[in-house]
Amino acid sequence: MKLNGPLNSDQEEQFRHGLPIAGRRTRPAGLKLVRRAENPWYEVRLFEGRNQQIRLMFKHLGRLVEKLKRVRIGPIELGPLKPGEFRYLTEEEVEKLKRAVRRSALLENV
Repeated sequence: MKLNGPLNSDQEEQFRHGLPIAGRRTRPAGLKLVRRAENPWYEVRLFEGRNQQIRLMFKHLGRLVEKLKRVRIGPIELGPLKPGEFRYLTEEEVEKLKRAVRRSALLENV
């Protein structure tokens, strides 16, 4: 994703440790600078999926998301899908999703 300006190291750490969004702190997230520039590109890895979470997290840090591209949902790689396109899941992908949901439910109960 592309931001409207770079984050400083303190902001990057805040992002990685979770931010207060809508009265609840987000889970820790992965953040990696992919391309340094006036409007840099970052790779983000979330472990939860709240509505507009990435945009809200960066807004909390005073930055706006200019471009955002989802490349994976859980264990499923989206591949070369274009905006508005879809594809059917394979049986193996459905099983991977089921395992991921069960694992997530177990972790929430710990």
